[in-house]
Amino acid sequence: MGYHSFDLQSIIYSTLNGDSTLDGLVGDNKIFDNVPQATTYPYVVIGNESAINRGTKTLDGNDYTMDIDVWSQYRGKKEIKEIMERIYNLLHDATYSVSGANMVLSQIRNVLTLVESDGITRHGVLTLSVIVYDN
Repeated sequence: MGYHSFDLQSIIYSTLNGDSTLDGLVGDNKIFDNVPQATTYPYVVIGNESAINRGTKTLDGNDYTMDIDVWSQYRGKKEIKEIMERIYNLLHDATYSVSGANMVLSQIRNVLTLVESDGITRHGVLTLSVIVYDN
């Protein structure tokens, strides 16, 4: 069975980083899996991931769950919600090509917005579920 985690992360990164509308919202292609120091808000982070085996007797597969974190210090929720909406439109029900596998389902399963303890920073989390079966 293939473990397609990095291929999947690369596809998500390329999808987000290659979108001019999202770039217009966050600026300077600020899509990360490790945020550089002194990065200005807003930005997007490909965050935590887990995988659950969804194989069958004849087919190997995994259900990957990835958090896409959005960070903003805009006063109010307008900016973070616009960024989250664009990410939702890019990733929900999308089809990707993963080498050696077939992806059968890509859905945003959960959306959450928070105000951090500083009272300024907004944190949005979109939880993406992708089921990948080997060819």
